[in-house]
Amino acid sequence: MKYKILFTVLICLYSIQLFSQEPSKKMMELKEICLSLRDNIGSDDILYQTNKRFKDFRNKNSFTSDLSPLNFNIVSGEENLLPLDNHIIFIPEYFDELLKNDGSFKKAEELMREWEEMNNVSRRGSSGYVFYQHNFVLKKHSSMVFEVQVPSGPVDFMVVSEPNSLTTMHIYDIVNKEYYNELDSDKEGRKYRHRTMRMRSPSKLKITIYNRSAKDASMVFFYF
Repeated sequence: MKYKILFTVLICLYSIQLFSQEPSKKMMELKEICLSLRDNIGSDDILYQTNKRFKDFRNKNSFTSDLSPLNFNIVSGEENLLPLDNHIIFIPEYFDELLKNDGSFKKAEELMREWEEMNNVSRRGSSGYVFYQHNFVLKKHSSMVFEVQVPSGPVDFMVVSEPNSLTTMHIYDIVNKEYYNELDSDKEGRKYRHRTMRMRSPSKLKITIYNRSAKDASMVFFYF
């Protein structure tokens, strides 16, 4: 009986360790950059220096918006998506133009198309580690749900909202029928949400991203 209890405790501890990993250093560095950009619109000196960090980070890491290798499928909420124009998008080229135009630059859709063309994984190969990035705008008080295939091992997810907006991210493991949410704050909006997990085996996750704001807001989703 004693050994059975000990075995059960060890299994529980293993499960806690498995799904409560320390955040990856790379994703935490990216989070700091995005939050600094988000929170310093209008402070040109800080914005310039942070965007320089952003460019350096991108030069050292691979990025793509080509989510097809992940079988990224929107399963609901597509009607809540809006054009990117007049919203902030988290790519260095956007902040370059924002600084040049004294905050009046509005061509987010055009910039995003150019960035996607330059960073298409099928054009430059997909070897090594890649940050997958998806920029979108959600209507106020709405959500989008998508499914994504993930391998075994560590995975990192993060969503960051534009200034004066808040977001929430819920994750459900379809294969293992498990929820991975911050249960004490499921409905509380924050300027970003991050989750690091270590998957026991390949799986399919359902990820729900909410706009918890009383305004339409752009979001950026990263998977690493």
